[in-house]
Amino acid sequence: MVFSKISGSAAFAVEVDKPESRCAAHAPGDYRKTYRNRQHGNAGTNQMGNLRRSGYTAPQAHGVFRNSSKWPDRKMMQGAQPNTLQLDLHPRRGIGQPICRRLLEFLDRRRWSIFYGMAAAYLLGFNGQWRVEPDGGLYLNLARNLALGRGYTYGGLRHDTVYPGFPLVLSGLYRISSTHIIFTADVFILLCSVASLALIYRLILLAYDRPTAVLVTLGVGLSHEFFQYSFEILTEMPFVLGVMALLTGHEAVFWPKGPSRARWWDWAILAAGVVVTTITRPTMIGLLAAWIVALLYTAVARRNWKAGAALVICALVVCTFLLFDPRRSAGHGLAGGYELYAINQLSQRHVFWPTVSANVRALLDGTLAKGAFGMPLGSKWVNALFGVVVAASAIALIAKRLLWGLWVILTLVPLILFVSSDPRYLLPILPIMVLGWWNLVRAIDARIPGRMGNALVLFLLTLGMAPNIAQVIGMVYHQRLHPFLAEYKDGKYEPFAHIAPDVARETGPDDVVFCPAKSARMIAFLADRMCFEENEAHPAAEHFYVIVDPTDGEYLRWLRKQHIQPEGKILASAVRRRNQPGIYLMRARIGAEK
Repeated sequence: MVFSKISGSAAFAVEVDKPESRCAAHAPGDYRKTYRNRQHGNAGTNQMGNLRRSGYTAPQAHGVFRNSSKWPDRKMMQGAQPNTLQLDLHPRRGIGQPICRRLLEFLDRRRWSIFYGMAAAYLLGFNGQWRVEPDGGLYLNLARNLALGRGYTYGGLRHDTVYPGFPLVLSGLYRISSTHIIFTADVFILLCSVASLALIYRLILLAYDRPTAVLVTLGVGLSHEFFQYSFEILTEMPFVLGVMALLTGHEAVFWPKGPSRARWWDWAILAAGVVVTTITRPTMIGLLAAWIVALLYTAVARRNWKAGAALVICALVVCTFLLFDPRRSAGHGLAGGYELYAINQLSQRHVFWPTVSANVRALLDGTLAKGAFGMPLGSKWVNALFGVVVAASAIALIAKRLLWGLWVILTLVPLILFVSSDPRYLLPILPIMVLGWWNLVRAIDARIPGRMGNALVLFLLTLGMAPNIAQVIGMVYHQRLHPFLAEYKDGKYEPFAHIAPDVARETGPDDVVFCPAKSARMIAFLADRMCFEENEAHPAAEHFYVIVDPTDGEYLRWLRKQHIQPEGKILASAVRRRNQPGIYLMRARIGAEK
């Protein structure tokens, strides 16, 4: 009798002198599957099949067993004595190189340590401070006005652009803790990011297997863009949460092997995802369009009539939102500010094509690379090459899940047509990009043998993780600096935060204050006054004030062009660090001579 023995990743092939009664042994993966099936029925078959689809492939073993009418069991393996033993230390081509297999084994074995490490990184990155952004200031102003009964307004004017979902949540938090609204909002955003990671894990677990789910969750959680926006009061994380809820609910309801796997909470997650995405951002139009196409395909091609119930849920949510959308009272019908901008952009060809050209260049020059790898990778040609590869690998998942590929396409199209490219707009498709990149690496690992394949796989894995992890470490360091605003964006917003209490003291609620670019919404929230920037509509007022910034030449030229003339004495001032000129508040007169 002769046996096959497995040690580590080496396969020991066995031969005997007499060829009679030959029986080729299973590969170790097949042996384990057969043994597990004896113990637990078909559960092992599904698990091993999932592992093979993810690249988790065991090395092959070949052996000959004399006088044996059945596959070898554990007793036969332990009592066998070899006649001849040959070592085959090289994995066979087509079953996967060891790097991907070992990586999946390691991630699965150490998954709890990995999750604890990610949790520690997020706790270290949390500081409860406001990472100031103009959009965040707008959301906070809308939320406070809703909480105080002023309606869906900003600066005394009804607002018709921002979707109401996130401001409504912030207004509830403002009622709970108005004096600590920044800290409370930061906690809410962090919880959204943690819940998004949990849903990403479940999504990939349903579609693939546990090792791949750990890998994708780790790749998303330690990506720079996802980590950064887990601490910013913006709609990114709530919208990502809604997208992941919709994708996970869809996967659980429509793709299980057995229909009994879908539970009531899967439907609840699916419905919650539809609600959150619908009321949060205009890109929900692309997501719902992709979902409806996937549902129609499910109903027609796969004869799954549960898709009809999902279509009813979608129709109810959208109709309810259109009926109660607070932006409708602004007089624009069903279309809000975003939709009107898109319609106007499509109708003006002389503006449309230059915008498309500029957005394509921006995507290829660094937006895609920064969204996937955490930073630009060098020259614009290198950024374009890797950006196209990442986007193509994500779109290629349309062959596995129609909804995923369509969602990637309908996310990239608006970035090309309408929006100035920013890596944060790629966050809703980041898990699909990470999974597509892993599938590409796995395919290379399985098809290119030897050292060249191992070197290429190691390079691509390092490229995907190392720049992102380096950026995350740097951000954790900056989040721990004190005072935070003095270091955040080189202290750009620190003087405006210092002058805000003086603005509240020197001006009245009905006065208008003109501010430098990207500072008005911050000052408006901190001072609770009507503050406006360049080209923003403002109500009529009896008194006008202006914050003068001597370092902002473009802002000063705009003041002169609008005939806004500072007059009188300086009412308040705030100094800058590093010996730069400070800012000061003065009364203003509109209509002065040039």
